[in-house]
Amino acid sequence: MTPWITLTLASMLGLTAAGSDPVWLHTPWAGLGSAFHAAHPLFLGTLALALMLAAVPLELRVGRGGLLASWSLPLLLQFWLWGRAWPELGALSLLATLLLVSVRRSERLPWKVWGPLLVAEALTLYAVRPSWLALALTLAVGLAVGRWARSEPVQILGWAGGGALMLAWLS
Repeated sequence: MTPWITLTLASMLGLTAAGSDPVWLHTPWAGLGSAFHAAHPLFLGTLALALMLAAVPLELRVGRGGLLASWSLPLLLQFWLWGRAWPELGALSLLATLLLVSVRRSERLPWKVWGPLLVAEALTLYAVRPSWLALALTLAVGLAVGRWARSEPVQILGWAGGGALMLAWLS
């Protein structure tokens, strides 16, 4: 991701974690604001590592829309099915996408990077304890996005999902 997209996402998560929720609009997406309320403090560190991974050359292979799709589509599905979204699962989807793309493109990153990242995500998921169905759905979306990351439908879905999350944060 470009530094501006990374900075925007980190700023929105940080401001929301600090208790600052702007209410500029009133939209039906207001309930999706739970996508910015991390339930475990370890999550923000895990997400920071995942975003650093997205800045490596893999980002050129996945595309910004693909990364946005990997992050936002699981959150939108969770909101639609359960009425709330878990950002920890969005990070899991992002990791699944990046891992699949790196394996498929033979651009394997060292386990010195993946090991701590996967351990941190596992500890976060253990603390949050999401339902198995939500976990399976998230992994499926992450792997599907990783498989068709450069396709135009995934890119469009990614930008639309990112826009929905932005509206949720502002409402």
